[in-house]
Amino acid sequence: MANLLQVKGLYKSFGGIKAINNVSLNVQEGEIVGLIGPNGSGKSTFVNLICGLYHPDAGQVLLKGDEVTGLDAPTMASKGVARTFQASRPFLNLTVMENVIIAALLHEPLLQAEKKAMEIIKFTGLDKYKNIKCASLPVEIRKRLDISRALAINPCLIMLDEAMAGLNPKEMEEGIELVRRINQEGITVIFIEHVIKAVMALSHRIIVLNQGELLIEGDPQTVINDEKVIKAYLGDGFAHVTN
Repeated sequence: MANLLQVKGLYKSFGGIKAINNVSLNVQEGEIVGLIGPNGSGKSTFVNLICGLYHPDAGQVLLKGDEVTGLDAPTMASKGVARTFQASRPFLNLTVMENVIIAALLHEPLLQAEKKAMEIIKFTGLDKYKNIKCASLPVEIRKRLDISRALAINPCLIMLDEAMAGLNPKEMEEGIELVRRINQEGITVIFIEHVIKAVMALSHRIIVLNQGELLIEGDPQTVINDEKVIKAYLGDGFAHVTN
């Protein structure tokens, strides 16, 4: 597989605190990559640097081999980089359908955007909610709407920030299956997650950040049983469970 995303020596500081400190990694086309680490380890900052919400202090970001370092979020979205957030951010006074149409308008005229939005809503299982205003939606449906809006921009890379947080076991299984189906459509996935069950179920590879630095990357079983990861993030109790 070819590299979709290449990150070289990425740095980002806030008020003297190094949120991302010399991080280099590659993500291949078609991968599902789990991004884990303690709170404050730099996971969301890293994703924000890739999608253009933050500009790096130093380093390079390449997408499909092209330099995209420092491009803003709308430009990165037009190149197919989508991102969801820990807290859902729909237009609350608009319906589910209208929210997805707005995202689809990035690449499509109105009639085609409406058609595309309907296809995506069916794909994500939101068709029965299509005419409901978002202010009345429960958390799990808002999270699925965020994913639907991300899909509407025709992404080559979708980055999910705690998409499983707050879901009950049934909803989580449905969320895991949705991410698998998205990946089967040829979309590369990076997902930040604290729910280790979801990380292990989905990841082709896991990347661990700690204090803004790359701690380890590799296949899920190797990473999750690494002593450095157990000490920095999972804790000794988790080591006992996995051994």
